Amino acid sequence: MTNIRMVCFADSAPPDVFCYAGKDIDIDIASLAHRQPASLIVSLADKTHNIGVILADLASTGPSVWRRFTGEKDGTLWYYAALAESFKTHLPGHSTDRFLAMVIEMHARA
Repeated sequence: MTNIRMVCFADSAPPDVFCYAGKDIDIDIASLAHRQPASLIVSLADKTHNIGVILADLASTGPSVWRRFTGEKDGTLWYYAALAESFKTHLPGHSTDRFLAMVIEMHARA
């Protein structure tokens, strides 16, 4: 059975708090603060790969890529920006800087 929950991160969201109903996700932004460094590294690598695919798809298919995501464009942009801020706090370094640059690029292409 799939658990459905409402996800809101009011403390890290912009004034117009973004919330979405969706499946439980493997990485919950709020939980990053409590993860071991090895777990953070794996999560960062996974999200870096995912954003790379999104960027490639944006280049090849354009804005229709956003329809794939529950949060569509605004929700996806918010989610990756929130992840970047959390990784910056809990796992600073080159890999996080690279992820942040990719997030900035995704926002620019959006």
